[in-house]
Amino acid sequence: MLRFPGDRKWFRPSAAVDPTRPNIAHDFLLGGKDNFATDRQFAEELLSQQPHLVRNARANRAFMQRVVRLTASSGVTQFIDLGTGLPTGENVHQVAQSAEPGARVVYVDNDPSATQDLTSPVTAS
Repeated sequence: MLRFPGDRKWFRPSAAVDPTRPNIAHDFLLGGKDNFATDRQFAEELLSQQPHLVRNARANRAFMQRVVRLTASSGVTQFIDLGTGLPTGENVHQVAQSAEPGARVVYVDNDPSATQDLTSPVTAS
């Protein structure tokens, strides 16, 4: 069960949904393509309770990109992304390496589906 701030009721995802994989629902909210029908269903159920979720997910992503760009531009060359989620849009390594080509990023997530594509070194393309 999930509880949203300010809500008096609990949100219960339907039985077909796996709420332990929010990173895949997040991919859907960001307009990504690496999600499944059950993940889209979960995201739609979340959106029925929190209609601004897409806007918030995109704002969060834009904030990450601004912070990484500013930090890399200030000379920081090593980054760690905790709770990586699925690669979607401009990722930390792409943003950091666009400002500082020598920047290095370590991606960490406890969901193997989030890091399966990042098991080898990645570079901005």
